[in-house]
Amino acid sequence: MKNILIVMLMLVFVSTDLTGQTTPKKVPPKNKPQTAPTKLKPKAAPSKATPATSKTKAAPTKSRRARQSEAEVRRGPTIEARVHTWYFGNFFQAPDDRPKENVPALGIEGRLTHPLPLESIGQPVDAYVNLDYLQFFQSGFGGSPGLRAGARSEGRPHFWDASAQIQKDRPAFDVGDQVDKADIARLLGEYGYRFGRDWQFGADATLEKQSFSAAADSDSRFSEVGGSVRYRGFGSIFSPEIGFAAGRREVDDPTGDYRQRDLILQVRSAPTPPLYLSARLRHRVRNYSTGNAASSNFGRDDTRDQLVLSADRKHNATITWNLYFAYETADSTLGTRSFDTFLTAFGLTYRLK
Repeated sequence: MKNILIVMLMLVFVSTDLTGQTTPKKVPPKNKPQTAPTKLKPKAAPSKATPATSKTKAAPTKSRRARQSEAEVRRGPTIEARVHTWYFGNFFQAPDDRPKENVPALGIEGRLTHPLPLESIGQPVDAYVNLDYLQFFQSGFGGSPGLRAGARSEGRPHFWDASAQIQKDRPAFDVGDQVDKADIARLLGEYGYRFGRDWQFGADATLEKQSFSAAADSDSRFSEVGGSVRYRGFGSIFSPEIGFAAGRREVDDPTGDYRQRDLILQVRSAPTPPLYLSARLRHRVRNYSTGNAASSNFGRDDTRDQLVLSADRKHNATITWNLYFAYETADSTLGTRSFDTFLTAFGLTYRLK
């Protein structure tokens, strides 16, 4: 009996020991779905989708641009008014050995700008209308109204502006030996392309017609094309630009025909957000093309150098102060056309909306 009991106890011990060893072997397969490997793999899958996620980030760029264009449309029109006092030194371009007359003037300008719903092209487009009126305080020159209308876009990498301009009874300085009133019509176009972050290339063109009531043979047509290169790598602190333009004027009196070439150097700077400064130096050469040896313009060559300085200081969200100064010196093989002249203007721009 004791032997039987001993045998039974040994069997129970062995079975218990075997159960304890086999149980761990059966448990891991049940626990594996609960432990790391199988659940980490689904978590690792999103890492493969990460490139897709980064690609999808490019999509919001378009939608963001579209939203910006829509915001431009939603913000409605912008209305600005500008008042300037002008002072023309040596208004009639008298030569150095003759008396000079300075003429003051008052200028009033209104500008309406409205964004156009053209978000499909990927950059904002604005239509604008400018109305201006210059009152000259000099006998013979009274008021001169003007109108300019066009559209412009200041997106990246493209910038462009196209407009038409009309001025009535505006002093004209480019034909003949005297300053006279003329009706002037212009077509203007400008295009710029931003190449990378640092370089901007530009092109512009002008067509102009001048009509004189006093001297019909002075009516003229002018055309000009130009190009420029601007460097923006220094940021807003310092941005230099070099440009070149070539034009031709044809006058009803052919002795007044000439060709001209301009070399332009300009520097822009915004040292602080409210302040914008500009300095521009222009070197102009005119060659008169008449073959009439009896004309005073036969073989005539003019050189005109001009310096223009301007500053805009933003006072607050609605008021900006404007300052402008230009000085020009002219040397000519025709002695009576060598002179110095200057122009100053001071005023403010008020943003109504």
